Amino acid sequence: MAARRGCLTALVLVALGATAFAELDAGEKKWLKQCLDSLVSKSAKVREGAEVAIGKLGLDAIPVLLPDVGRLKTDDDWAALARALSVMDRSNAADMVNLSRDKWPKGQEQRLGKLVEALRKGPVPGPGAAPGKASPEIEAKVRELLEPFRGVHSYSSRDPAVAKVVALGRDAIPALAAILRENDDHGAGMLVTATKDALADLVTEADVPLLAQLLADGHLAAAGAFKNLRSPAALDALLDTVKRGFVSYDLVEQFDHFRDDPQIAPALIGWLEAHGESAGWEVSPVARYLGEHRVREAVPALSKLLGAGRDAHARTSAAVALARFGEKSGVETLVEIFEAPAAGPGRSDDHVRHEAGEELNKIAGRRIYTGSFEPSGGIRGNADDAAKLFREWWNGVKDKIRFDATRRVWLTE
Repeated sequence: MAARRGCLTALVLVALGATAFAELDAGEKKWLKQCLDSLVSKSAKVREGAEVAIGKLGLDAIPVLLPDVGRLKTDDDWAALARALSVMDRSNAADMVNLSRDKWPKGQEQRLGKLVEALRKGPVPGPGAAPGKASPEIEAKVRELLEPFRGVHSYSSRDPAVAKVVALGRDAIPALAAILRENDDHGAGMLVTATKDALADLVTEADVPLLAQLLADGHLAAAGAFKNLRSPAALDALLDTVKRGFVSYDLVEQFDHFRDDPQIAPALIGWLEAHGESAGWEVSPVARYLGEHRVREAVPALSKLLGAGRDAHARTSAAVALARFGEKSGVETLVEIFEAPAAGPGRSDDHVRHEAGEELNKIAGRRIYTGSFEPSGGIRGNADDAAKLFREWWNGVKDKIRFDATRRVWLTE
């Protein structure tokens, strides 16, 4: 049985990555024990520094620190260790702790079991997290300041009312979270937008568990409150939402802050493959991100969204991304979209037609379409005449046009 368990452990360690086999040197081991002692320091700065240091040592540190976890006494001490391990990679850290049971000291089994559960459950609240509930006075003031946004359809993030909510401080966070739970973006005017902007200015990394729970409960507007957060735990919360099948403009926008992280592109491509053909507008932010960040691996998934029966926004966004990858199918689809007759004032199809025209101007290298779009007035300008000109242009160049990947432009010579 022991040999069998050893083989299983080795296989899982391979799945965790090659770095799992590296061992800390003597200096690193000594430093790790000092950091473990520092987790119980009376100084908040020393404790926070120890968390960061342990996290940077990586998964290799886990088997080394486990025999000494008896130094941790309180719930706060163990929460600090959980946060340190979360920085490494929450899921892999949980597996590593669980697979290193032979190093669990006697009497710490229950604590370590809970540590594994905490890592698998989600981000661990940090010191300084917002209170669980706002005082009646703060709650009333937050609602008084934000309720007027419910009936309006224009908004500035510099609105004095939002600034006054932020001035109330972190005690306002529970009230803001409650407003997001009670409302969605439909039928609430600009209330949700104002609420998430105020929340973004108040939350810190310690509040990631609260925001992650809002996302898990389906309140995707909370993604906008991640604007100033850059921790691995924040990224985990966003990725977990995508993996559960949910995206939004706010959520995908936050990935720009983590653009070099290798987990993002596969997660978004996976979402496209699973949900792209049945989704509507949600495809737009995903296609935009993949196109702007040059994720060519997305081409097969995006190509499936070009059919004439697709949602207009999804089809246009996929076509724009593919055209920017140098795929002729994207250009051909943009010409087809622009040829569609005007839908009329207030119709969203007019917006995608305008978007297709602007992109075709860039591809052609000259302004064939000169127009604009306004929600109340639809598309304006020479759209119908430009549609004929775009078709003539495309018929004349489609056999010789080529994409220069270095300059990222289409060439006909």
